[in-house]
Amino acid sequence: MVRYYEGVLILLNVGASIFYLAVHRLTGLTKL
Repeated sequence: MVRYYEGVLILLNVGASIFYLAVHRLTGLTKL
């Protein structure tokens, strides 16, 4: 159960960073 929880946390972390990068890139493009 703990291992599953850790896996979910890692997935959320990666998803959040990818989402942040995508939003940052989109806002940068719109500013240009």
